[in-house]
Amino acid sequence: MRARTKANFRVPTDDELILLTHAVHAPTRGTKTYQRQLNGIRVRYDCKCGCPSIGLQVRPGAATAKAAYEVADVGYAQYDDVSDLCWVILFIRDGKLSELELAPMNETPSPRAKLVRLESPGRDILYSAAEVN
Repeated sequence: MRARTKANFRVPTDDELILLTHAVHAPTRGTKTYQRQLNGIRVRYDCKCGCPSIGLQVRPGAATAKAAYEVADVGYAQYDDVSDLCWVILFIRDGKLSELELAPMNETPSPRAKLVRLESPGRDILYSAAEVN
């Protein structure tokens, strides 16, 4: 595995920020800390399969939550280039936002695909591009 370097990270896209903003409400503890960690967060594509999963880099000096490791079920995302849903999972390591995994059910959306809809684990609509546009 390649070492993470600052050069690999970038500012998140609008769609990535939408996912992250909803994702920080999914963990069982530390929500306010994770919301603050979004300020200045940097991202990069980490998955080798070509999906839009992203590694996260919290800004230096950001407060950390008490949870050492947590996996949070965010819900399901749908993209415009596939008909399938992706399971959205937030990983927290050492009290910091670490990775936002987009696990496709069958088809893999490309990193350039546009987010169409985000649903909670209970299938409530959290975001719909149709309602925004």
